[in-house]
Amino acid sequence: ALDDGKALTSTCEDSMTKTPSAVSEDQDDLLPSIGSFGHPELCAPPCVYFAWGPCAKGAYCGFCHMAHREPIGKLDKRQRKIFQKLEEVEMITLVLPHLKERAKQLELCEEIEVVLGCLTEHLSRGFRGCNNFMLTERKAEKLSYVLRQMPFQGLISLILAREDFDASFLETLTIAAAKLRARAPRTVGGEKSKRDDLHWL
Repeated sequence: ALDDGKALTSTCEDSMTKTPSAVSEDQDDLLPSIGSFGHPELCAPPCVYFAWGPCAKGAYCGFCHMAHREPIGKLDKRQRKIFQKLEEVEMITLVLPHLKERAKQLELCEEIEVVLGCLTEHLSRGFRGCNNFMLTERKAEKLSYVLRQMPFQGLISLILAREDFDASFLETLTIAAAKLRARAPRTVGGEKSKRDDLHWL
């Protein structure tokens, strides 16, 4: 009976001392979500509900249910307004170098080359009629500080959010990014999952 009491006390203490991130890690393999596909570079933003306990949407949640061990960069309100005013060429010029850097952390595949190629080609066409950039070097560097902390999918989402950009370009980029995310296996702790690639397109 004494041993049972000690075991119960130990169990209670363990549950009280667990942090939200630790709970999330325990549930990673039990309850992956649609938003977790491609973790950590190609997944959706972290689910705020899952960080503190079970998410009601479970596997159908569009946000990531996996632990992110690095801080994720996020633009503040003022920076978001700046991004909303950038022309296509200037925005891609600012984001593309960070996408290429993040791509180094992914296994090189045809889908990555298609995404980067889509941006590079659109950028080269845009430079022909490009006006002067609106960002000063100082502002561009401040934005780049945040962009360096954003995952691949987050950087792509910044461009896709601009519905005023060329419709054909956005459609091509959307399809290319979706195929890349579907191609990437879910990862746990930096190691690839043993599951097959998620070919759902």
